[in-house]
Amino acid sequence: MVLHELGIPAISPDSEVINIPNNIIKELKKRFKYVVSMYDYDTAGIAAATKLDIHYMFLFKTKDISDYYQKYGKYSTYRVLKKLISKSYHRHEKFLFHQNFIRPSRQNNRKFRLGFQRDIPF
Repeated sequence: MVLHELGIPAISPDSEVINIPNNIIKELKKRFKYVVSMYDYDTAGIAAATKLDIHYMFLFKTKDISDYYQKYGKYSTYRVLKKLISKSYHRHEKFLFHQNFIRPSRQNNRKFRLGFQRDIPF
């Protein structure tokens, strides 16, 4: 709901234990410029994010994007997402998001991507 309110198309499985099939991920990569996973920063979310062949990011100070939005507001949430996605794709690395700054994750060297339309004003 938060991403939709920010004008960012998004899909959401019912929980982290439900896998998104590879054919759907391939279709998303064809249709969207940026494809990024935003699972919760908990054991189930981390496990689910690392299984997907797409970029992923986590929020450390809040459980998820809706908590961040409630705490910091619409403008801050949009700015942080814009910065995160931009830096992530320019460097072609996975990033872990920590409130207002970004640091690369060196845990795994697989390449990743997820769901922003090409016309989103980033």
